[in-house]
Amino acid sequence: MSLPRILAVHAPGSALPGVDAAVDAEAALLRTHGHDVERLLPAGAAPSWASALWSSHDAQALRATLGRFRPDLVHVHAQAGGYSPALLWAAAEHGVPVVLTLHDFALGCPQGSLLRAGRICEECPGGPPLPAVRHRCCGGSRRASLVAATALIAQRALGTWTRKVSRYIVPSDFCREQSIRAGLPAARLRVKPYFTAAPLAGPEHAGAAAEGGDFLYAGPLSEQSGVRVLAQALAQPGNLACTVAGDGPLRATLEGAAGLRLSGPLEAAGLSRQLQRATALVLPSLWFEPFAQAAIEAYAHGLPVIASRLGSLVDIVRDGKTGLLVEPGDALDLARKMRWARDNPAQMQAMGRTARTIHARRYSAQENYRQLLAVYDDAIASTPL
Repeated sequence: MSLPRILAVHAPGSALPGVDAAVDAEAALLRTHGHDVERLLPAGAAPSWASALWSSHDAQALRATLGRFRPDLVHVHAQAGGYSPALLWAAAEHGVPVVLTLHDFALGCPQGSLLRAGRICEECPGGPPLPAVRHRCCGGSRRASLVAATALIAQRALGTWTRKVSRYIVPSDFCREQSIRAGLPAARLRVKPYFTAAPLAGPEHAGAAAEGGDFLYAGPLSEQSGVRVLAQALAQPGNLACTVAGDGPLRATLEGAAGLRLSGPLEAAGLSRQLQRATALVLPSLWFEPFAQAAIEAYAHGLPVIASRLGSLVDIVRDGKTGLLVEPGDALDLARKMRWARDNPAQMQAMGRTARTIHARRYSAQENYRQLLAVYDDAIASTPL
């Protein structure tokens, strides 16, 4: 049996960290295994809110590509404002099954993040998304918010999600729960996390905790990332120190904070070196991250993770087994867990070894390909919608 030919549809420029890289890595993984993969850029540019309602341009581009490339399956990578439902209808016209990966919460929240003014907001999921219009959630614009909310209401009424998509992929169990809450059919939802390759360094974490290694944070310097909470934790007694790899609007605020070393964004090699030296990766997130790519990067290096007990982080971090969970926004709890991690290197190294094992079982490229191919085979074999 020949390998399925895949048309991947994705508009780069995601506001979510790691999504563009995850889509690129997935396409490369498929090609490595011998699949013929073609990419289609919807709307001819970066994501736009207007395309969320309908884009004849996208539909025409897809029809032309289907006629020329003749894929066995169309894989649409969905995020708020980044694709048009017209793509799904055009694929269905040609009898080509569609797999839709949901990289954010856009089917329940018009702007995709379940955030408003930097805080978790769950007003829209499970009902008409009219609060998003009132709060101007999409780019601070009432018009853009109205377009996005109207698109959601219209596509629900037309049955796009139930009639035009063969299978859905979500990156975490938490995202699956949110998708069901948004009205998607549970039987078509498949959990397939992102993946990362194992580093070229040694087979497991070298045990930086035993050598006095400090902690590491890798991600955006924003309110919802929790870096301000991290700075407050470092200010507590105990001489804690953390390298912060990233950039963002809070950089100036964090300059000079006690125990906090700002390194700026790091390339892959530099981040890998930091992961090999650290006691633990710290992710004090204050929002429902769909998937924390940094956590599995740490696991690949045999490094445990200290993370908020929130969203998909609870799916990834096994408290006391591969890291430690802390109460979101609680700087004192975070400081206590960081001090414990520093003072118990043997236990942290054991957690790191477990994390490395789980990476191989769940987050490796080989396992990810197996899961992805199973979704594709399932979608292709399903009864035409």
